[in-house]
Amino acid sequence: MPVRVVSCYTYRTSLDSPWSDAHHSVNQFVDALKGRSVRGYGHVLVNRTLPKRRMEAASAHMAIQWFGEMAAQILAEQHVNKGTVLVPIPNCDCTQAAQSSRTAALAEAVARQSDLVESLADVLRWDEVMPSASSESGPRDPFILYAHLHLTDRLNTHRAHILIDDVLTTGGHIRACAAFLRANGVPVRLVICGARSDATPQDDPFQIRVDELDDFVP
Repeated sequence: MPVRVVSCYTYRTSLDSPWSDAHHSVNQFVDALKGRSVRGYGHVLVNRTLPKRRMEAASAHMAIQWFGEMAAQILAEQHVNKGTVLVPIPNCDCTQAAQSSRTAALAEAVARQSDLVESLADVLRWDEVMPSASSESGPRDPFILYAHLHLTDRLNTHRAHILIDDVLTTGGHIRACAAFLRANGVPVRLVICGARSDATPQDDPFQIRVDELDDFVP
């Protein structure tokens, strides 16, 4: 069965046509989720509900909370059962020496907002620092990524597990992590991301995106 990925926003990557304020605002939101500097200001629509929230350097720390609010609503809309375990996809420099992944903060924000979440399992690590897929042309091939994954603790095979990540680009990291968890006894059928990258400008980048990714078999 495919893995369903639900993304809160669409993150624009093309430069060949004018950008709207909404496009800029979503990209600022993604920068905040990734811990990058936020320049200027914008306004993001959280859970398709007005008023929009102001996005700027001073409020960048709130982006993680806003993601938590949106992901909690997605969990409810996807009819997730109570007792779910959230698993953050590790950032590229999150090796076995790291106590926590950067994306664990996203999963923690979801857990604070949703009573459907039982616990957080920050158990996925890389065996070495992986080059960034976006800035250093790092690997996106799930075959390569899968070979570098390690588990730091046991998983509760009696609970549903959901992956959490900041951005969906090609889906290679998601497919590798989902396959790795499946090989360790916990099938994953849902992933929640902050944004879906897309070179095609969207009329409404605040609209939820749903992608179905084929299972990866190592």
